[in-house]
Amino acid sequence: SARSDAPRRVDLAIARIDAWTVMKVSFLLSVALGIAMVVATIILWLMVDAMHVFSQIEDFLQTVGAGRFVDLLDYA
Repeated sequence: SARSDAPRRVDLAIARIDAWTVMKVSFLLSVALGIAMVVATIILWLMVDAMHVFSQIEDFLQTVGAGRFVDLLDYA
C-alpha cells in the first residue's frame, strides 16, 4: 500500500525540564557573560586610552577652567 511507504512524521517535544539543570545552565551563562563584559570593558578602556581621549578631555577641562576641580588623568 502507498500509505506504508510514506515517511512517518514525529513531533518531538520536551516533556520535562529539570529546575536544577536550568539553574546550572543559567549560572554558567551568567558567569561567561560576566567575564565577557569585563574583558570587553578592559579592551574598550585600553582602546580609548590609546587614542588619547582622556588627555584630550583633560586639556578641554583645563581650557574651560574646570580642570582645577577634576584631575581626570588620575583615573586613566
